[in-house]
Amino acid sequence: TSMEVQAALGSDLALAFDECTPFHVSRDYTARSTERTHRWLDRCLAWHAEHGPEGQVVYGIVQGGVEEDIRRASAQEVAARPVGGIAIGGTLGQDKPQMYEVVGWTTEELPEERPRHLLGIGDVDDLLRGVELGIDTFDCAMPTRIGRHGMAVVPDPERRWRADLAKGRFRTADEPLLDGCACPACAHGYSRAYLHYLLKAQEQTAQRLLTIHNLAYLQRLMAALRNAIDGGRLAEAAAAVRAGAAPWELG
Repeated sequence: TSMEVQAALGSDLALAFDECTPFHVSRDYTARSTERTHRWLDRCLAWHAEHGPEGQVVYGIVQGGVEEDIRRASAQEVAARPVGGIAIGGTLGQDKPQMYEVVGWTTEELPEERPRHLLGIGDVDDLLRGVELGIDTFDCAMPTRIGRHGMAVVPDPERRWRADLAKGRFRTADEPLLDGCACPACAHGYSRAYLHYLLKAQEQTAQRLLTIHNLAYLQRLMAALRNAIDGGRLAEAAAAVRAGAAPWELG
């Protein structure tokens, strides 16, 4: 049914059906769940070979929780299938260092010639580390979710690259949302104070503007990282972002 839905939507990428195991499950359950995901991948590929829309690419999903041997084995199993790309999913750890470790185990086992996608991850620091670990693409609700809650993505590492414009300290902040940003909210000169006012008035225009800004910021960030990779400057660019540089300042 999942494959049928993705085919009906006409999506460019179709994700094979998998089980996203919770963090607290046992090693035995993780192993059995991962094997089940591999069986489902075979079923999805068989269905797609017969019914899938032309041009749609199927991604397999690596599982295995935080168990290194299961993760590595799953990566090898998925890579052995005729998938167009490989996604990394499931429980990635209790904290960011463990998540980066799990992602590193996985990417070490994946072929270079196929794209690698990290499911459900999108914070700025995670994007930086993910790219350094060999991830090509990401998806995450973060930019739209925090936009709906009044937060903007800004170059402020100490505050997790976020400005909560619903806070009272922005009530008289006449500066633009973010200098140098080309999104509609910034290009049209909306001040932080005005966005704060709209949020307090429960005017949805603020949520829309912040959502557009957040998406535009991350799009610029990823474009800048791609350019840095092409120019052999990824380490330099990532260090600059971690120090508070905006994407358009990376060259």
